[in-house]
This record gives sequence, C-alpha cells and structure tokens, in this order.
Amino acid sequence: MLFSLVLLVSAASADLSTPQLLELQRIREHLQQHVRGVCGDASCVRWDARLRVWRFARSGVLTSALPDDGRNDPSGNAWTDAKLVHFFPELAPTELALNAMSRPVSNLWMALVRWLAEDPRRLDAYGPPMWNRFLAAHRQTPHLQTLSPWGRPYAFEDFVYLGMTADALRTAVTLLRCETPAAKAIEIQRAGKELTPELLTHGSTSGALAKEWLVDAWGTPLRLHRLPPGSGQLRMGATAPLSAADTLRGWQLFSAGPDRKHGGADDLGCGDARRVEGPARLTPYGYRPLPRGPHDQAIDDALIQRANEELIE
Repeated sequence: MLFSLVLLVSAASADLSTPQLLELQRIREHLQQHVRGVCGDASCVRWDARLRVWRFARSGVLTSALPDDGRNDPSGNAWTDAKLVHFFPELAPTELALNAMSRPVSNLWMALVRWLAEDPRRLDAYGPPMWNRFLAAHRQTPHLQTLSPWGRPYAFEDFVYLGMTADALRTAVTLLRCETPAAKAIEIQRAGKELTPELLTHGSTSGALAKEWLVDAWGTPLRLHRLPPGSGQLRMGATAPLSAADTLRGWQLFSAGPDRKHGGADDLGCGDARRVEGPARLTPYGYRPLPRGPHDQAIDDALIQRANEELIE
C-alpha cells in the first residue's frame, strides 16, 4: 500500500512540467509571506477541543491570499485551503500554531529547566503542582503574560501537548547541571593532574565539589568515560576558537539516563546542548523539520535546473 502511494506521488510529480512546478513554488512563497504577516500570532487558527486538533479559524484563510493569476491548481481547478495544505503541508493549521508557539514556549522551557536545575528535587512534584510553583516564582516572566494560541496564558497541559515529560525535563536538567562537574574536571586537567574517575570523586569528598553535583536528575551517579585520543567533551555553548577552558580532553561525563543503568541505549553524554532544548514537539534535539509535500522534491529539482540554466546564460 505504501509502495503504491509512493508510486502515485512520483507519477503525479512527473506529470507536472517545469513551469508548473516553478509556479507551485511561486504560490508557496506568496502564501508563506501572507501567513507570516497575518498568522504569526496564530490568530488564523483555532483549537478543536473535542477532536484535539488545530483548524483554520475561518474558511478561505489561504485561498483569500492567492494572487489573482494563481487561483487555480495545476489541474485547472480552483484551489481550496485543504488542497493547498496537501501541496504545502507547512501551511497546515497545526504547523502555524506550532510556529506561533515556538519562541515563547522555548523561552519558558529554558526558564523552567534552569529553575529545576537549581534544585532537581522540585521534579518530584512533576505535574500541575510543579508548574504552579514555577509560576509563583516567575510571575514577572514576560512570556507567562502572553496569550497562547489557546487564547489564555500557557498552562501545564499545553507543555504536555508539546511533548513535555518528566524524563524530558530530567534530561535537560541533567545536561545543564553537568557543566559544573565538567568545569571541575577541566580545572583538574589544566592544573596538570592526570584525570581519573576516582580523582573527580575524591575532589567531591574534599569539599571541592559537592556530591549533589555528581548525580544526575534521576539520582544516579555520573561517570567519566575515556574517549579515543584527540577527542573530548566541549563545554555547553562553546564556540570557535576553542580554548583549553572549553574542552575536557580525552574524557566525557555520562548519565545513566531514565533507566538508571550505565551502558544502556538511553545513556546521556554531557555537553549535548541540543537535548537541553524543548519541548520535543517544537525542538527535537535542536530543530523542528518542516513536513514535506508530495511535489517538494520535484520542485527542488526544478529550482536547481533553473539556477543551472541561469548560470549558463
């Protein structure tokens, strides 16, 4: 069935001429500019609470913005909003809602993670109680005053819808707190001492680093793993040119992850800044890929062909 669908899509794209594909790209760019201007705050979509899906707030959200010379699809029939979304899925109501949420939610997520990193025990109250305590401590945070696409301030259930889980928060908190023991390990190396897992542990018992910094957000001790020569763990946020203070040479700190057992598939390597971002539906490991339409590959090929022809001319 899937193979047949792929064949149908390929055949449909093959039936379109290069001018038709370039026309589709022109229509897409026109609509993208329109939605950036009028849907940036998600005012053109609404939440269907019964079916738990996003819908356009009114009919003709997309078709009303079509240029006068672009109101028909490649088959010569009038465009509809549904047909435009099929061709250009990044214009679907869900995508427009997520785009509107991206900046405020990402900022709130980082504020929440930093607050939890101050005391990971706060995660024990994961759920509305944790969220309410966060709100009480951050009443002046600008994005908490912003209305969400749901028409109210952001709530705990909104973040759950966007992929927040207790383990996702513990992951982000662990990686953020990893920076403290990583800095200690780098300090030991810069002092000319040979770094061993035991040396880092002894440093904590001597009072140089509190033991609470050597466990992850699940309460499992962190471990130092030796890496191949020439590699190492970068400090989170480090950018070129790198200095000795940016790199833990030959070693990397690891968390056992949600299963609390070292050596498993869910182990977390400290230093992975992408996994601090979230929630998952907005920023899965650092970015949110846009959905691809059935003709997008053919459109890409047509654009490359046009660019090559322009170079030759």
